[in-house]
Amino acid sequence: MRDPKPGSTLTYAEFVAYTETHDGRFEYVDGRVVDMGIPSDAHQDLAFELAKRIDAHLAGSPCRVRLASAIRTGKQEKSPQRCPDVLVVCDGKPAKLICEIMSPNRGDDLGEKLTEYRGMPEFEEYLLIDSVKRFVRVYRRSADGGFNYDLDLIAGSVRLHSISYTLDIDALYRDSGADIA
Repeated sequence: MRDPKPGSTLTYAEFVAYTETHDGRFEYVDGRVVDMGIPSDAHQDLAFELAKRIDAHLAGSPCRVRLASAIRTGKQEKSPQRCPDVLVVCDGKPAKLICEIMSPNRGDDLGEKLTEYRGMPEFEEYLLIDSVKRFVRVYRRSADGGFNYDLDLIAGSVRLHSISYTLDIDALYRDSGADIA
């Protein structure tokens, strides 16, 4: 498929055809192709280290870690397709845990993506980790369907209830090589 003209929109089928003929990481938002670009080394290191830790914790369970796996955030033709950095799926069902490593432009992760993920009742937690400064936030689905966070963290640990795991924030930043002040 040819590159879409600036400002033009695609159907989801056209988007899929586009991604099959182009290298890179892409998301589908408002009928448009969004080129995710190449993440920074710190971004990649944090995502890899997080995935390793979660994968080791999930060994022997029906849950699996996926890296940059595409998920649709709705059921409509123009529903966005996002590619979270780390995703946990169990028994082939939709995500229990979505993890985004935030780049310098944090707006999408705390804005549009948060709104889209909030509308997906099947997933339980949204973990945000900053790649530029120490910052971790977890949004959790409440019993009444709400979606809130408690505190922003820069050190210590955070419990991921969806997978019964405690993430050591200090060790994650240190062992990823992205030990950011």
